[in-house]
Amino acid sequence: ATSGASRRSGAAVAVSGDYAYLGQGPRLVVLDISDPANPRFISQSDVLPGIVLGVEVKDRYIYVTTRYGGLNIFESGQGGELTRLGYAEPENPGCGSIELVDDIAYIACNPGGLFIVDVTDPAEPNVLSDGGVTGSYISVAVVNDHAYLADINGGGLMVAEVSDPANPRRAGTFDVGEIPGEYTKMIASVDACGDELCLAVQNYGLVVLSLQEPGEPEYLAGDPQYFPSGIVVQGGFAYLLADAEPGVLVYDISNTLQPQRVGILPTSVGGLEF
Repeated sequence: ATSGASRRSGAAVAVSGDYAYLGQGPRLVVLDISDPANPRFISQSDVLPGIVLGVEVKDRYIYVTTRYGGLNIFESGQGGELTRLGYAEPENPGCGSIELVDDIAYIACNPGGLFIVDVTDPAEPNVLSDGGVTGSYISVAVVNDHAYLADINGGGLMVAEVSDPANPRRAGTFDVGEIPGEYTKMIASVDACGDELCLAVQNYGLVVLSLQEPGEPEYLAGDPQYFPSGIVVQGGFAYLLADAEPGVLVYDISNTLQPQRVGILPTSVGGLEF
């Protein structure tokens, strides 16, 4: 990522310029990655309320969500030092995946539902909606005026219409049973892939949903391989993290009707998201 640019992130890592910001247990940690082969520790936050589950970065600000808390906002100095600026917590604390669209943070919370915060002033975040769309959500992606939330209870998706972030409303669902295959499935992570939606589905693999009708996503294509728990889409490729074996799967999704697996990066350790 270029300096000052926002990067999409999975559960607990984001990159901007020469720095990586990652969750390490209940702390936010800053690494200097100007030499990617030799990352260097710079600083870390105090202990936060629970394991860090979401990190987004925009300009010099880092937005962090935690398992038993809400949204923590930090400022990163020129040397990577952290200063905590603001905090916002839902009525039922416990937040995971976060997506930042302009100055609005959309946060998937469990059990609090969709938590929406205006972060125009990072020192004084303004809660726009708390529990306006209830549920137990672990991942969120925003496409146009709709938020797509992975529901840990039903395993599928809840769709929320968010053209007015202060008044989100339920707009539809996607039943995980519509994905082919006999095994019980759960959507673990979601990310936008153009005007469509890409999913990491446990007990299945990669799934692409059509959003031609935004409130009624439909199964478009998939590749039933391995047991993925995280997904990041960038530059026409989808990267899926599969637990332990085989590692990171790389798909060419330039044609979402026929996603093609084009590479594997084996890893020696498992993971959740990335």
